Formats: sequence, C-alpha cells, structure tokens
Amino acid sequence: IQLTFIDDFNPRRPEASSSTAAPAAAWDVALGGLSGLHYVERERRLYAVSDDGKRYAPRLYTFQVELGPQHLRVVPERVVLLREASPSGLLQEIDAEAITGDGERLFLSLEGHAERALQHESRVLTLRPDGLITGSVAVPDAFLPAAAGQPARGTRSNEGFEGLALSPGARFLWAISEAPLEQDGPWASCEQGARLRLCRWDLSSAPAAQH
Repeated sequence: IQLTFIDDFNPRRPEASSSTAAPAAAWDVALGGLSGLHYVERERRLYAVSDDGKRYAPRLYTFQVELGPQHLRVVPERVVLLREASPSGLLQEIDAEAITGDGERLFLSLEGHAERALQHESRVLTLRPDGLITGSVAVPDAFLPAAAGQPARGTRSNEGFEGLALSPGARFLWAISEAPLEQDGPWASCEQGARLRLCRWDLSSAPAAQH
C-alpha cells in the first residue's frame, strides 16, 4: 500500500464561546468533535459521528466530499438526529465513537461510562441512514460489566469500543477496545505493553469471536 498526501481541509470554526439554538448543516459551534468517519464512495458522502452528546441531541452529520487530483473540499450536507421507534433512554448521554456501514445500514459503537447510569456497557448499535436505531449486535460477556460482588470484568469506563470496521463484502464486523479489559491486565505504559481485544461478528448469523 502506498499513500500519497493530496490536501487537508480545515474550515474556519466559530469561537467556543458562541452559541446556536440547534445543530445545523454548517461548520458551527454545535458540531463539536467528530469521533468517527465512514465514507460512501459511490455517493461521495461522508458520515461523521459527533461526540458532543450533552449540549445537543445525539447525532450524525453527512458531508459531500469533493476530491480532485490536488484538492479536497468537504461541504456540510445535513444533520441526522438519532432516535428510537419507542424511546427507552438508550440515547441519553451516549458517547458515540466509531461508525461504519454496508450501504443499507450503519453500525455505531458506544464506549460506555461507569458514571452514566444508562451507559455502563459498551455497545454496537445498528441504525438506518436516517438515524432510526434498529437494534444492536450481541456483545460477548467478556466485554460486559460483572454482576455485583463478582471480580471486575468488561471494558473500562470511557475506554470501550473505539474502532469499528466492516470487511470487504460486509460479512464480518470488527470492533476494538481502546484499553485492556478489566480482566486482561493494566493499561499500557512506556515500560510495558498491554493486550487489547478485537471482537469479530459474522453478520451471516454466526456468534462473535474474540482475538
């Protein structure tokens, strides 16, 4: 593989002290940080995850991408608000990190936070491009918190599923944790490495595998 730098795109952003009533298809203060990107080449469309879920509703953004031999331009297209058919609290204070898709559906990873009552677990949601949550993939027990009184287990707070990708052909979905699971040892340091787990789902219906 050989990579060639073409261009970077750095839009002017408003001052952090400015405000807006609601997110819009613009480079405004509501945009927040963009955690995950998913590019649909045939549409020249980029999906992006906003990780600012506290000031405004959980959302994705879409952008049109203009890519030439020597230039790159990214144009805000629309805001996609995430929603459930029947609200359950699932989207309250979510920390969305990564996104990928197969052309018909999107997959969105959530990191999990110990201090957020409804967001203790790392999850991978399935959703339509219009933002409707349609379900989730089954996460192996090793990634889930242990019951009270049991040895610590699962992803650490704010260090769950950080990366997400589909294989060519969209049969396999991969996710990786940001840090070792509680049962897999301490964090990495300058003196020692650490073990991270890759989780693979066979979307043809086979159970998840871990590596």
